[in-house]
Amino acid sequence: MITIAGINMPESSIWQNEMEYGLPISITETCADGNILVYSGGYDRRIDIYTPKAAGELARQTVEELKAIAEGGGVIHIIINDRQMQAVFRNEDNPIDLKPINAKQTQNSNDSYYGTIRLLEV
Repeated sequence: MITIAGINMPESSIWQNEMEYGLPISITETCADGNILVYSGGYDRRIDIYTPKAAGELARQTVEELKAIAEGGGVIHIIINDRQMQAVFRNEDNPIDLKPINAKQTQNSNDSYYGTIRLLEV
């Protein structure tokens, strides 16, 4: 079960990058003499929640609620499989990347969406 700011996500939603979470972050740079420098600092705290294409799973109304919370820019409470965390939406990485399952010019409040929600644990 995944909950974002009190909003229960569909059962089909998954923590897409769970195995990357908590790994050290390293950046490499090749010097002019061919040596490689490795800069390490911090740990990966990105959380990507993916909801697959499944009709009726993630309604437009829920997407609008998530968007409003993301626009607020504050710290939110999330629960992933009984693990509680504080997070913010990753606004630099398109935090609400959700698309309608059925493409049409006008979406209804009960239309279904799929895609990724990007968060960062703080």
